[in-house]
Amino acid sequence: MTKVSLKAGERAANFIRDNLYEPQKRELSRRWRENEKGISGTANDYAFLAQGLIDLYEASFDPRWLHWAIELVDEQKRRFYDSKNGGLFLTASEHDANLLTRVKTGPDNVTPSASSVSTMNFLRISQFTGRQDLHEAAEKTLRSFGPQVNNTPGAFPQMLVALNAALIKPFQIIIAGDPSAPETFAMLKEVHKRFIPNKILIVMGSDPVHKTLAKQLSFLQFMTQIEEKPTAYICINRSCRLPTNDVKEMGKLLDRESPS
Repeated sequence: MTKVSLKAGERAANFIRDNLYEPQKRELSRRWRENEKGISGTANDYAFLAQGLIDLYEASFDPRWLHWAIELVDEQKRRFYDSKNGGLFLTASEHDANLLTRVKTGPDNVTPSASSVSTMNFLRISQFTGRQDLHEAAEKTLRSFGPQVNNTPGAFPQMLVALNAALIKPFQIIIAGDPSAPETFAMLKEVHKRFIPNKILIVMGSDPVHKTLAKQLSFLQFMTQIEEKPTAYICINRSCRLPTNDVKEMGKLLDRESPS
């Protein structure tokens, strides 16, 4: 992601946060015009915004985007998730009293369905946070749509991406170091040379904001720099290899350990 596109993404996220979101209610609206918002967000709105925020965090390493993504995923799960059978309803139960039934999103169309995107969001956030409830929600959704996916796999491309993510061991790359430091950038460049699907990527600075993130994601608390240099931790399901601050050694670890 270029600096221009990163700034555009941050402007878009800030606009939505300032104009289309009620933090106290954790409520997202889907329309804005002339300083007026309206129409309660559907499962699609929560799913795609959360997905974008996770991506934005992994491009900027600004913890506020990850915090907001977790908040949205929690609220989406509360409003739309079918806890009995898995999958997500398009609307919340209180969306419109005139609706005779709540439609559940399933196959991917021109854009992926909320169930598909949310399943991947559940898996990604569970990797960041270690929350088993989100992983279980993803698994239940995959089982719920399993027969349909088996019969018509071409209708569920994004659900198959989530299925693949659920079947491999979680892969985490954590870099302890200042996100703006050249040495940190060199490590990030080494990561981005490779196609590593289903990874999560975290950069941990020493500033108060990042320290707050470390308190919330407890497995990060003991990941510190070696010899005051940016240090990489390559982990499989939170079991980490020996840390290194050597970029070439980091590359070797990525080649050896990353899921194929």
